[in-house]
Amino acid sequence: MSERLKPGEYVDVAIKGVRVVEQDEHGCVTVRADAHDGGPAHWPMPPQAAVSRVAPAEWPPRAGDLWRDRHGVVWFAADVHDIEETDVPEIVLVYPHEDFRQAPDVCNQQAGPLTLVHREDEQDGDQA
Repeated sequence: MSERLKPGEYVDVAIKGVRVVEQDEHGCVTVRADAHDGGPAHWPMPPQAAVSRVAPAEWPPRAGDLWRDRHGVVWFAADVHDIEETDVPEIVLVYPHEDFRQAPDVCNQQAGPLTLVHREDEQDGDQA
């Protein structure tokens, strides 16, 4: 943003990709995002804040997960990376009945909201 804001101006603020910490009885949410020092901090949002769900708390999918879309279709999360080229996982969601695969974010946008049906390993605890 090149112009300085002046006190009293009305603005719209969008904060993308943050996790909800809590929602109070008035509907106000607190989100977790980076602080000025780079560490995590909790930031209360005013009642005027528009909050849209982007992905469930269990996001992103991990290999072996089962996810259900809004149509009731179950998707299997698989790691399809080439182990000879990289050791970075490449997770896709596979619809096994038609051997159709899709990137998790695309699947969530087109058929979401997705909900986690099964996760084999829960050792990570806090995921973000």
